[in-house]
Amino acid sequence: MLCGVDTYDINATTMTVIIKKDEVERLVNMEKFFNKSPTEDAFFIHNDVNQYMCMTVAEFMEQLAEFETDRGEKIELYDCNIRTCKISGRKYKRVILTSEKHLRSMSKIEFTFGHMISGWSYVFRPDKWNAIKADVISRVNYKTTEYGKSTRHDLSGNVYKAEKH
Repeated sequence: MLCGVDTYDINATTMTVIIKKDEVERLVNMEKFFNKSPTEDAFFIHNDVNQYMCMTVAEFMEQLAEFETDRGEKIELYDCNIRTCKISGRKYKRVILTSEKHLRSMSKIEFTFGHMISGWSYVFRPDKWNAIKADVISRVNYKTTEYGKSTRHDLSGNVYKAEKH
């Protein structure tokens, strides 16, 4: 069965189809590349250019500051958008940053995990995330949610409790 999502820009002349199988393959390939680099701390997909990129913690913190400086608003981080995941059998922390005005495109990384939400997802080595978590929380508009880490938001803004499968 082929799973995918259609997106359409009324101002564009083309339609983009995002196929989950292809996005999962891209994620796994990126994780393999990332795992070979001992100097990189995280990777993410730049939603505006649709390319994966690696970064150090220092580069992430610079990017976080640039979001606020360039866009004039603090980035939001919900408690439920700090998640643990496994890719190719290795454990990571996924951190999804959101913004009402600027980080509105669908996260393709979250799509691979079955979540249809907007924002930018960063995949960190767990020790690197744990080392900066408190600092990041102090720099963003950190929000706690009704169901804590089990809270989920969909693309329409609906809130619900994630059920274990």
